[in-house]
Amino acid sequence: TNSIKLPYSCTLDCNGYTIRTNPTRGNGLNVNAIGTENQILTVKNGTLLHYEIGIRVSAGGVIVSNMTIVAYGGAPIGLYDTNIKYTDVNLIENATLVSENWGCITFNLADQDMTGTGITIRDSALIASKAGGNNLFIARASQPGTVTLGTNVDLYTYKTSVFSSVDMAGVEPLKLD
Repeated sequence: TNSIKLPYSCTLDCNGYTIRTNPTRGNGLNVNAIGTENQILTVKNGTLLHYEIGIRVSAGGVIVSNMTIVAYGGAPIGLYDTNIKYTDVNLIENATLVSENWGCITFNLADQDMTGTGITIRDSALIASKAGGNNLFIARASQPGTVTLGTNVDLYTYKTSVFSSVDMAGVEPLKLD
């Protein structure tokens, strides 16, 4: 329930374990740069189950590698940072992002210009389910950031919940050319 603020970059290696947060409210991991440091949080090798934003990047950058992030009420990744020096740092690779009721990646500063913020995704799957419509990427900002899709990115959207069974065997992904 408490925050840990580190004035430097670090790696959280989950070593195959699952981190669970409150199932009805709250964020998972927050990344907040302190002072003049160019902080980067690398999260790898595990599962994060949470309610609101799984990894909330308010300042700094994030690298997600070999992770499954499941959001019950929010987004797996929320980018709030408008600092352009992190544009080439935010990276998702070898990951599965699942959102039941929002989008998988959110540029989430309402009425702000986030054109300097970007995220690159490669070798990953994004799964979004929302009864009223499906969104993989959500921009509350007036000028959203940039999403760069690399190789082997599968995108799935559903109008009903997939949480009764997240087994996607036999489901064809949406491919973007």
